[in-house]
Amino acid sequence: MIGQESETREFRKGMGQPEKSIRSLTAMVNSHGYGELYLGVEEDGSVRGLSPNKKSETVEEWLKELTDPLLKAEIREEEEEGLRYLKVTAYGTEGPYACDGRYYIRIGTADVRCSTAELRRLMTAEAKAPEGIRLSRSERTVLELLKGKEEATQSELAVKSGLSLSGVKKVMRHLQEKGLLQRQGARKNGAWVVKDSSVI
Repeated sequence: MIGQESETREFRKGMGQPEKSIRSLTAMVNSHGYGELYLGVEEDGSVRGLSPNKKSETVEEWLKELTDPLLKAEIREEEEEGLRYLKVTAYGTEGPYACDGRYYIRIGTADVRCSTAELRRLMTAEAKAPEGIRLSRSERTVLELLKGKEEATQSELAVKSGLSLSGVKKVMRHLQEKGLLQRQGARKNGAWVVKDSSVI
């Protein structure tokens, strides 16, 4: 078992629906800055397996043909109990990313086509970000929640943001790596410090 689908994880039992697969990947990256796509895995997380002729090069072609700008991803062949599947991990900093000319965001485990207002917001957020720094929707949401409420716990942030606890932890780790968030004090009694509120 791989686990469960989430706002940053999508399962596909085969490779017969390239547009839907890449749509999920762009939606996750547009919303959260990263996403994981598993090919050869059932919805319940059990590994179905792929035939030997299903190659990672095929996914690379999908990305080239369907995404704009080109969404770069790491494609790895994995195996569980003799069953082979592909894990596609994408991180994006040049979005928003379109799939076949359309833009999507990830809400829960659903890929939702962007409204004009949402697309404008995504593009405005990219334009306002400092040079060299790109924020995903989730990263921006967490920073907004922390502004003035630095003592908030990760569990509280998960409830308010709609993300899973593991999703919040990943987002905060990315923000720390970007130099936008810092932890001060002890784990229990410390606080989060937003280093540059101008990006919000």
